[in-house]
Amino acid sequence: MRKIKLIIIVLAILVAVSIGAWVVQDNPLETNIVLFGFSTAELPVGLWVLVFFLSGMIIGVALSYPRVFSLKRQSKRAIKTQQKLESELVKKQEHPVTE
Repeated sequence: MRKIKLIIIVLAILVAVSIGAWVVQDNPLETNIVLFGFSTAELPVGLWVLVFFLSGMIIGVALSYPRVFSLKRQSKRAIKTQQKLESELVKKQEHPVTE
């Protein structure tokens, strides 16, 4: 299973690199970008597209991680509470209280 996962990851990386090379090759016009008043180096438009796409993906993942960790913590807490209640239920079923 681990080998299959590794093969899939390697294939995904190869596909991403191939698509990136294709985008850069199809957009060879060189241009510079002005960011916050500073002019950047002249690079192909395709490369700029890839840079901004990847930086957007990284920012999106970074901004979503706090919520993911919060949900994981809530899930663990709920599982712990459920296990505690289930154990109490089993104890009460084993030793019923008669009145």
